Amino acid sequence: MNQLLIDIIRKGIKKTTLNPLCAARTFTFAKGQVPFMNSYYRIRIIAATTLLCLSWACIRGQNAILPGDANNNGRVDYLDLLHTGYAYGSIGPVRLNATGGPTVQGIPLLWPAVFPDGVNYAYADADGNGVVDWHDLLATFLNYGVQLDSVEEVVLQQGIPGVDARLGFQQSSSAFTIFPGDMLELPILLEFSPNMPAAVNGLAFRLEFDDRYFEQIAISTEDSWMTSDDGAFVFQTQPYFTDLTSTTDVAITRFGQNPVTGIGPVAKAGIIIEDDLIGLLITPADTIETFIRIKDVLVKDGEFGDLPIVTDSIRIVIRHPESLVRQREPQRPQMLHVFPNPTAGTVWISSPQPLLELALYNNAGQLVAQESLSGQYSRQWRLEHLPSGMYVAHGRTEGGIFHQRIIISHHP
Repeated sequence: MNQLLIDIIRKGIKKTTLNPLCAARTFTFAKGQVPFMNSYYRIRIIAATTLLCLSWACIRGQNAILPGDANNNGRVDYLDLLHTGYAYGSIGPVRLNATGGPTVQGIPLLWPAVFPDGVNYAYADADGNGVVDWHDLLATFLNYGVQLDSVEEVVLQQGIPGVDARLGFQQSSSAFTIFPGDMLELPILLEFSPNMPAAVNGLAFRLEFDDRYFEQIAISTEDSWMTSDDGAFVFQTQPYFTDLTSTTDVAITRFGQNPVTGIGPVAKAGIIIEDDLIGLLITPADTIETFIRIKDVLVKDGEFGDLPIVTDSIRIVIRHPESLVRQREPQRPQMLHVFPNPTAGTVWISSPQPLLELALYNNAGQLVAQESLSGQYSRQWRLEHLPSGMYVAHGRTEGGIFHQRIIISHHP
């Protein structure tokens, strides 16, 4: 039964990536492949949950763990990573014959340590080896979305505007006017009142948006004050579908009881607008109004207490490429836009004109990568096979060649 359940979950996971841009480890789910987010895997998760309930019935009456469910609420999700991160490096009793797979398992001996919210540290030891380490963070990734028949929802503290901390966009609810194929970088700030600064040990949140209008949304932490010292783990899912919107889950946790304070962005959302909106933007006067919303936020302070948080959203107006607004706006710099930059290897390239070819040259002027295109405004480019260093990208269009430097950085 264990192998069957592990197989059910692993088939819903496309890849993992390590992002050393800020020496923080990052996991990413592929778009649409988070196990519980589409109908096919929802059916399989129901089957897995049924087997979990049978396992639960066998050990009812004793303490039990669903590996990856570090907060012990009955579901494995992004919030669990804050508990695992806080307990990272802790040691306790081993669970014999334990696995990190999605099966309910007994806990013969609880650990001496308890989280401030009352959950025992044993629940952070997903694989049962007696130490909270990298493998326990991995268990949340592998078992993501698995839940028991009874889930106790985590109560998230809502902040009071002007009083409590705010997790929001640097632009503070401004409306952007942009065009198909454009790229935006939206810094996300965790801001505290001047007289109430706080150390942060973990941050988890969701981005909600209308997937029809966005080709790509990705979170970068290269400039984050939470990850600048090698002491943090970063997790995110690619967009998954819920009702009429899409959502990306994000978690940033420190390793151990190691809170930090800082000013400035904790993350950056890189956004590429779909370049094919012809059916929705028919005439130059047409516009599309959409949004990106931050929601379901949990912030843990240095004592692992919950901080009340005010959330934010931003309004985006997409205009027709031939809109009079574009004709009247100042000429934009003619260059390629690269995100993220620096990169561990995979970047999104955006151009002010349709791209016909991409070429990459190293510092010696040697051509090291080349790709032909058919008029796209943006493109994902995988460069992880190249060594660390400075490169120059050339984007050829009918209007000329645009340039941009790219830094590839592979940390040990």
